[in-house]
Amino acid sequence: MNTYYIGLDIGGTAIKIGLFDGDAKLKQRTEIPTRLNQNGAHILSDSVEACSKLLAVELIFMTMIVSVLFP
Repeated sequence: MNTYYIGLDIGGTAIKIGLFDGDAKLKQRTEIPTRLNQNGAHILSDSVEACSKLLAVELIFMTMIVSVLFP
């Protein structure tokens, strides 16, 4: 089974997400706006939703993710 990693960069204006394979090669990336309203209450759910969509493009299941990395 292949393994993958997700990298998240949560900034004040955008959340950048990268999907990397086991050799640390970038396979896909996406960027969504950071919703700061309600003291950032939506940041986690927005990030999870964006990650799920990114994985669906590559037909990757959450169980194949080894780690989620934050810089």
